[in-house]
Amino acid sequence: MHDGVSNPSRSRIKVIKWEAEGLYIPMSCQQCQDAPCMNVCPVKAISRDEDLARVMVDYDVCIGCRACVSACPFGAMSFNVIDKNINDPEFALKTVQSPTNLLG
Repeated sequence: MHDGVSNPSRSRIKVIKWEAEGLYIPMSCQQCQDAPCMNVCPVKAISRDEDLARVMVDYDVCIGCRACVSACPFGAMSFNVIDKNINDPEFALKTVQSPTNLLG
């Protein structure tokens, strides 16, 4: 599900900047055991696939409320204002049995 454009503001991997230390760290989903993004989703669009051991987003269910964006302790989640849905924080998205995408 690549956006097909070269635009840092639409990047699926966010860069966390620690200016004082001079560090710039690419951040992707950390696959938290007790994923805060999954726990705050009001429509349960984020779930864990135990077979794949991955946190996943179902875009057919997601309502774009952005609760997951605020809940992510790593800042890995973001909202795509053009497509009106959350961005997977992983650069290599994979479709799993139709519309469900991996987060990490």
